[in-house]
Amino acid sequence: LGSGLIAAAGPEAWPLRLMAGNSVQAMLLRWFLPLIVLVVVVTDVATINFFSGISHALGSVLNSVISVIAVGVVVYYLARVIGGRLDRAERAASRLNRLYTVVTRINEAIARVRDTHALLREASRIIVENGGFDMAWAGELDPETQRVHPVAAVGNAEEFLSGIDISTENPIDQGGPAGGALRAGRAFISRNIAREKRMPVWRAHALASGFASAAAFPLATGGVFTHVYSIYAREASWFADDQVTLLEPLAEALSHALDPLRSDESRVGTEC
Repeated sequence: LGSGLIAAAGPEAWPLRLMAGNSVQAMLLRWFLPLIVLVVVVTDVATINFFSGISHALGSVLNSVISVIAVGVVVYYLARVIGGRLDRAERAASRLNRLYTVVTRINEAIARVRDTHALLREASRIIVENGGFDMAWAGELDPETQRVHPVAAVGNAEEFLSGIDISTENPIDQGGPAGGALRAGRAFISRNIAREKRMPVWRAHALASGFASAAAFPLATGGVFTHVYSIYAREASWFADDQVTLLEPLAEALSHALDPLRSDESRVGTEC
């Protein structure tokens, strides 16, 4: 009767509306309400069909055992599901807080560093040390050969970079995120390298080097994309939307900082 009344009232009625959505409360209700019904039904059925010929005390013990097993199974799965969600949420919050620190430190570096390559080296160092990433490198595009030459690298990047040829003229499967970002003029994100199908040659090299996710951001000076910085992590699922939302404006800030620095350097070179 109760189930019929709830069903007739519709999904917006209490308590169904409390069970909708992805909140922890809704998940707990979806698990525990059916559990309570299940335990009551199972114990009643067991009492009627299996325990009627035994003593009342033994029947009560067996009913309790069944209830404990049922509750234990559900609690175990709840701990896995909800615990996993909480762990992921805590990890995402920690990553985001680190990125806020990265943004702050790189903006401070932009204000004090007056050399293009030195600024890119400092930004790479901050990304690895403060952001919790495993490797960061920045490259400069040669306008004649269209190849990308590393000018800053942190996190054992030299060995990794020696194994790939990054060029905007190479097929997309060889240039990795850096080549893809420069070619497209926008961020190139690979949240799970193992599932990356766009560039199998680079994927094999990245996986062999122990990396699980990567991103690259093009940097423009004088209205032309001239540099790129790439970030790598040994954990998959980095570079969620909220993280990229922080990193893309950071790329723009670096572009704005590099523009006058390159102009000054070109002028000095001409005068010399």
